[in-house]
Amino acid sequence: ARAERKGRFQLANGGTILLDEFGDTSPAMQVKLLHVLQERRFQRVGGEHDIEVDVRVVAATNMDLAKLSEEGLFRKDLYYRLCYHHVHVPALRERMEDLPILVEHFLEKASKTLDKKKPTPPDELIVLLSTYHFPGNIRELESMVFNSVSSHKSGKLSMESFKSHIYQKHPSF
Repeated sequence: ARAERKGRFQLANGGTILLDEFGDTSPAMQVKLLHVLQERRFQRVGGEHDIEVDVRVVAATNMDLAKLSEEGLFRKDLYYRLCYHHVHVPALRERMEDLPILVEHFLEKASKTLDKKKPTPPDELIVLLSTYHFPGNIRELESMVFNSVSSHKSGKLSMESFKSHIYQKHPSF
């Protein structure tokens, strides 16, 4: 590499960086991140000087970091550094009242992405979805909606792709 490229922290300088699926971070990376958070600086691999950064970190995970840190699988000092402002967002299965809003949002998003007219969901769709456990959480719902919109032909959205997905995942459903 002949030219320096900015890394994620440099690009986020003065703003926010999202570290998604953070619970899967290796112990070596945890040490490096802790250093950046404490010192607000890092040294590029092969670099000769520190690079200062002012970055707000949002770390997202579906893992219980408190439990992992108690078990020695996640650094306690990093856990406490990250938990200044802890926000717990319950899984979709714990907040089924959000289904109508989320379905509407994903219908809009899928229609724009796929360059299709937004279909009207049948009333019974929310009833069907509210009986499903959503092991894949909101990403699974989004995938289901995108799949349905991609094969959509006219006015009212078909429930067939939703039923097919649910019954494939849970045949006893």
